[in-house]
Order: sequence, then C-alpha cells, then structure tokens
Amino acid sequence: GDGCRDLAQTIRSTSLSCVLLDSDVLDCPICFMALNPPVYQCKNGHVACKSCCTNMKNKCGSCSLPIGYNRCRAFEKVIESLEFKCPNSIYGCWDFVKNSERLRHEKACAYIPCACPCCCYMGSRDDLYTHFREEHASSVNKIRFGVASKVSVDGIKGHIVLVEEEGSFIFVLSRSVKADWNSGYVVCIAPTNSDRDFVYELAAEDADSSTQLRTTAENTPKWGVDHKPKKQFVVLKEFMAS
Repeated sequence: GDGCRDLAQTIRSTSLSCVLLDSDVLDCPICFMALNPPVYQCKNGHVACKSCCTNMKNKCGSCSLPIGYNRCRAFEKVIESLEFKCPNSIYGCWDFVKNSERLRHEKACAYIPCACPCCCYMGSRDDLYTHFREEHASSVNKIRFGVASKVSVDGIKGHIVLVEEEGSFIFVLSRSVKADWNSGYVVCIAPTNSDRDFVYELAAEDADSSTQLRTTAENTPKWGVDHKPKKQFVVLKEFMAS
C-alpha cells in the first residue's frame, strides 16, 4: 500500500556511507586526472578518459586493444553519484563536491590552510592570526592600512612579519642583499583565491633622489625564503644606505 511505497521511496533517497580503499580507481590510469564522463573502455574492461583515448590514438594504454568507441556507462553512473568531503574540512570547509569538481574546488577553496612563516603551525587564515597574536606577538611588526611605516630588515634573517592591527591580515616583507643591489617584496599570507587584494608601496631615498615601487601584494598560503615573487622592488647600490 501507500506505506510500502513511502518506505521504498525513503530507501531510494537515503545516502549510503562507504569507504573508498583506493581513490586511484577514480582517476584515469594514463593521465592520473579524475575521471569524468565520457569514460571509455576496451574489450578487456580497461578504462580511460576521452583526452587520453585521443592522445593514445585509440590504443588502450594497458593492453593496446582499441579504446575510445565504447562508453563505460556503469562506471560513469558510479562517478556521477559520488560526493567527496573537502580535504580542508578540518579547517572549516563543510562542502561536499562531486568527483568532477574535486580539483577545481580544492584549488579555489576559501579554507586552504595557511602556514605560519615563523613556525610549523598550519591553520585557516583567521586561526593563523589568532596563533600569531598568542604565540608571536613580540616578534612581529604591527602596521595600519594607509599609514606609512619605516621598517628595518635584518640582512641575515632577510625578512620580517607585518601584522595589520585591525583586519587580522598577515604580511611578509622579504629582502635580498646582493653585491650591487637589494630587492624586496611583500606577500599576504592568505589563500591564493582570496577576495581581498592589497596595494603596497616600497620606497628608498638618498639625499636628493628616490625610487619607489607600487604594486599588489601576492596572496600565498605558504611562504618560504625560496619564494619566487611575481614582482619585486630592486634598489641599486646608491640607495643601500637608506
């Protein structure tokens, strides 16, 4: 009766929890990217994505039989029915995404963990600011947006951490010393896709002249001394004493 139909509908609409022991089975065995429809199979049941079938000239990478003509519909249905918890869930992201959107989401996730430039701590951007306030308050330089600050960078250490007092943003000012010139740049410790961009100016001057760079700080969740900046401020030796 109606009760049986309602029970059957409930069973069909209930999500099942399972554990995937080998996540590689959801990736193309040739390019190792996540499989998305259309998925093709050869007569031996080996699968490959559409791009690899074309690149391999329709020859199976596992057994060399023809591939790229028969869809593996059952596997496509399995892929389309799966949702994955974001790996950044421990940092606050509660999104579940389809297999086809995993890589795109992970690159754009607003909860990508940020690394402390002073120690090995990892956390969300907001948690990182709290960590700095509690663990590194005495070793950072406080700044305010829109207000020029004179800072000194140790030539041996090569960088200083700047913390904005009110907006909970953390920056690193890095300096490199060479024989005939210095260079410097600023990065913001935040996910690459952060919706906030910050313009900064670096300036140096001697008695009667000056040089200056005005640009946007690069957002990066992890910074290290080997970081390669997109833009940096180059100061010739004439300004080194300033």
